[in-house]
Amino acid sequence: MINREKFREQYSYFDKEVVVQIIGILEDEYPVRIETLSETIRNKQIPELRKAAHAFKGMIGNFDLEGDSYRLIKDIDFKAHQLDDEIEKGRILSENEKNQIFEAFSSMLASFKIAMKQLMIDLNEIKSEYLD
Repeated sequence: MINREKFREQYSYFDKEVVVQIIGILEDEYPVRIETLSETIRNKQIPELRKAAHAFKGMIGNFDLEGDSYRLIKDIDFKAHQLDDEIEKGRILSENEKNQIFEAFSSMLASFKIAMKQLMIDLNEIKSEYLD
């Protein structure tokens, strides 16, 4: 859940229309970014997962640094970054290891999707307040 007091404080210097537009950007980008994460996990693409998770983390951070959605995408980002660095340094993953790693990412993504649904509900409520 979004800390609404912090949200209002963070966006207190913005016109209501701008806040609505910023929320709208996430609404528009959210399905595409979820699909990108899903695709990179399905295709076991570590560098692409790292980039996609990092970009999504930055977007969510504009709204909620304390919620489950941010915590989960931050965890995906961290683990993908760490794994990508290890591979760049020469670590070779067995097929079994790769499968286990991406099963874990898939599970994390499932939890993240649930948290994102709640974030989007919260943001829609906030958006309707700004439209009044």
